[in-house]
Amino acid sequence: MTDRYAQVAVLNGSPQRGSFTYAVPIGMELRRGMSVVVPWRTQWVIGIVLEVSTDSEVDDPREVARVLDPLPLLSQGQLELADWIASRYVAPISACVSLFLPPGTPSRPRRTGDGFRSIAPTRPRLPKRLILDINDQQLREVTAHWPMSKVSRPANLLLRLIERPLESVEAAQVVGGQRALDRWLASTSMASREADVISLAIDPGQARAAADSLRRTSAERRQLTLLRLLAAGGMEEAAARRSSGARKQDVDVLETQGYLRRLVASEPTERSDPAAPPPLSAAQTEAVGAIVSGLDAVGGETFLLHGVTGSGKTEVYLEATRRALDSGGGVIVLVPEISLAPQTVARFEARFPGQVAVRHSRLSRRESRE
Repeated sequence: MTDRYAQVAVLNGSPQRGSFTYAVPIGMELRRGMSVVVPWRTQWVIGIVLEVSTDSEVDDPREVARVLDPLPLLSQGQLELADWIASRYVAPISACVSLFLPPGTPSRPRRTGDGFRSIAPTRPRLPKRLILDINDQQLREVTAHWPMSKVSRPANLLLRLIERPLESVEAAQVVGGQRALDRWLASTSMASREADVISLAIDPGQARAAADSLRRTSAERRQLTLLRLLAAGGMEEAAARRSSGARKQDVDVLETQGYLRRLVASEPTERSDPAAPPPLSAAQTEAVGAIVSGLDAVGGETFLLHGVTGSGKTEVYLEATRRALDSGGGVIVLVPEISLAPQTVARFEARFPGQVAVRHSRLSRRESRE
C-alpha cells in the first residue's frame, strides 16, 4: 500500500479551481512539475504534479497511471508563479499551470491513457535570420531601379498628371475609357475632378511612388518591401516575412539574386556586435538615473516617461535595460500593438544581440516553441 500522494492540476478542458489528490504507486519516482497521466471520471487526462507528500485528505484516492515525461516540465519558480497567479487573480490553478506548458499540450480527456505522448518540447530548429548581402550604396541603386513589369493604365495617368492637369476626355483615353476613369476616380483619393478637369490630389512625389507601386507585380512589391525592411538590420525570417508580407519564394528569389543571405541563428553575422549607444542628453540621463535607482527599491517602483514621438524615450528604455541586465536582472518589454513589434525587436536586438525573445498571439506554434 502506498504512503505517498500527489496533488495534481488536471488538464481536462474545464479549468478546475483546485488540485486533485492521487496515490503514487510504489516504485514510481515523482517530483514537482512532472507531467503524468491520471484517471478522470471514466476517462484519462494529463496532469501536472504540484506537490508530493505523505498525507492525504482523501480516502482511497485513485492512482497515478504513469509518468509522461521523466523530467519536470515546470521549474520550482514556474510552479510558484502559477500558484501566485491563481491566488492573486482567483484563477483556476490548471489554467495558470497551462501558461507554462508547450503549445499543443493536450487539454481534453481521452478514453484511454495510452494515446498520450511526451509533451516535453523537442529541441527547436534554430530560426533562420535574414541579412542583406549588399552594402547601403548598392541597396539604394537596386531599389531605385527595382523591376516594374506590370502594365498599369492608372499608373500612366498618374505620371501624366504629374506633368499637368488633363481634360476629362484626355484622361479617359489614358485609362481606357470614360467608365474606367469614373471607376478609378471613385476608388482613389490620389486625383480629383473639377469642372471636367482631372488633377492630382497628392504631391508629385507621392504620385510617382504610387505609380511605381501600381506598375509592379505583387511579388515585386513584397520583395522590395522586404529589402527596405532589412536595411535597418538583420531580422529573423519569420518576423521579416510577417512585417513585409513576403513569402518564402520571395526570400528564395532575393537570395538567388544575391541581395540577401539566410543565416542560422548560431552563425555569426556582420552585424552581430552590439550597436554602440549614442550619448544621452541631460533629460535622458536624468530619466535613466531615476529608473535605475528604483531597481533596488523594495517592491519596485513605477515610472511614467513623458516625451513626444522621436524625443528619445526608446534610448532610455535601452539604457535602463542594459543596467538591469548588468546587475543580473531580466527585462520584459511590452509594445502597444503587434504591428510595432518588429521595429522594437530590431532596436533591442541591435543593442542586445542573441538575448531577445518574442512572444505574441500571432506567432505560430512552431515559432512560439522556438
